Amino acid sequence: MKVLLTLLIAIMFESCHAPSKKEHGTSFYADIDIFKMQGRGQLNRERPDPPCFEVDSIAPDRVTLISWYSKIGSSSLNYIKSNNYWATHFNVLSDTLDLIVYHYIGQDRFISLEYQNDSFQDKLKTVSIYHDSVETVSRFKNYLKISPSATIDPGNIPDHDLKEKTINEFHIHNGVLQVLRTDISMASGDTTRDTHSYKIDNHSIFWWREFGR
Repeated sequence: MKVLLTLLIAIMFESCHAPSKKEHGTSFYADIDIFKMQGRGQLNRERPDPPCFEVDSIAPDRVTLISWYSKIGSSSLNYIKSNNYWATHFNVLSDTLDLIVYHYIGQDRFISLEYQNDSFQDKLKTVSIYHDSVETVSRFKNYLKISPSATIDPGNIPDHDLKEKTINEFHIHNGVLQVLRTDISMASGDTTRDTHSYKIDNHSIFWWREFGR
């Protein structure tokens, strides 16, 4: 599940460091309500007990969200609220391509935008939108000259610009998360489907995305 499932887990690293005592005003949580940018299940601890989240509510419109992992330290993202969306961006470095990733979270949507990070601005590569337990990932043949925004709608982009589309449907029943994935090749029209199940107990999809795969 490339973007929501891979992007938001492996590439969210802005900083990594070993566990330490919590800073003033922060708290540790077993889970996260990502749309409210609030923790769920507060942990009465002075130090993180990974896997867990740390939420630092700096101001009503500013939050630092830290994900503490069992073996690899932590990743930290700073969110600012604007126009009813929590927004952040970060760089992703790889051997073949450098990206800038933008997140917009609000109104029951999690929007993730991948841009090529080079001297040419606004080269959109991938759009992922999660809403109502369904994630739609649109990948483009060529980079599109579109500025990052929470209002980007792949439905307004012509089909001939699309390379492929992935639809992930998430269902939770009795502590088991089932992910139904459909891949659609826009060139051939071929469709492939697969299903995977994961035990997450009483955790959320966003906990699983960070820690449970």
